[in-house]
Amino acid sequence: MTAIMRPPTLEQRHVVFLVCVVGIFITVFDTSSSIVALPTIAHEFGTDSWTAQWSSRQRPHDRALLVPMGRLSDVAGRKRIYVLGALIFAIGALAASWAPRSTA
Repeated sequence: MTAIMRPPTLEQRHVVFLVCVVGIFITVFDTSSSIVALPTIAHEFGTDSWTAQWSSRQRPHDRALLVPMGRLSDVAGRKRIYVLGALIFAIGALAASWAPRSTA
């Protein structure tokens, strides 16, 4: 027996759109805040700007997780993995906000 799928309602489409927009905003915000912080990162670690930029350009951990997380989302569900990723990001952002500030 096959299930009959109804097309999504307008409200459901708006919720999906809002979730996607928030996810894109988080990605852009994360990248932008990293770029803005580069001079401070370079100063704190006593290095030049070029070396500090390497930390934001080279993210092998992002690429290394693409295939395993894709498979996990196939098994566990894309929505569940998306929400889990957003939750992990939020916890990390909260923890970063509690990090001690530099006085320099």
